[in-house]
Amino acid sequence: MAEGDELAVAERYPEALDRYQRAHEIRRQMAEELTPKVTDLGQQTLHKGSHEQITAVLTPATFFLTRQGRPLSSLRKAALDAMSRRPDEDVQARLAAADYVLYLGRFDSGVARLEGSRLAAFNRQYRALLAKGIKLNPDNAHYAIAPATLLDAEDDCADCAALLEPHRDALGDTEGARILAQADIRRGDFQAAFPLLEANVDTALKHMSRVSDEYDVW
Repeated sequence: MAEGDELAVAERYPEALDRYQRAHEIRRQMAEELTPKVTDLGQQTLHKGSHEQITAVLTPATFFLTRQGRPLSSLRKAALDAMSRRPDEDVQARLAAADYVLYLGRFDSGVARLEGSRLAAFNRQYRALLAKGIKLNPDNAHYAIAPATLLDAEDDCADCAALLEPHRDALGDTEGARILAQADIRRGDFQAAFPLLEANVDTALKHMSRVSDEYDVW
């Protein structure tokens, strides 16, 4: 790439283009070689990694594979397997795997969404894991945000505010912040709702901008 830049500065344009094309081909070949390695790494992380490793690896791996036009169904299968089959003491890792399944459901990944009986079974298992997580770490806001998000998606959020209120200061820019802000607005407490919505909307706009840059949408 640098050689092509130097040739362009020297106004040797055909040679510069040739160097750029060679660089592009090398990168394409490298990406093709890396694709199965990234897929395998994601699967291994889901089956054996800690919840911190699952969180750190799976999102960038998903972006990489999507840019290569590769399917993500094998990663979702690995996540569902990890959620169901990892030992009981790996509750946090199992929850991280479940969160990745939910992430893929929101991500424009080409992976068919869970529906019907499969979705109902997933939700039952996810709620059971969340109940275990709450017992292990009652101060972890995630274990309140996740069930509140499920209830909100099912239009059954009467108990959402009660779930989220103890964690108000820790909700940050999560979906829990949006859900609790909406509960505040329904109560007419706009002052309480504003900081929650502000953080949530600001992050959503930054995410849209990052995705736009990542995929050259505009």
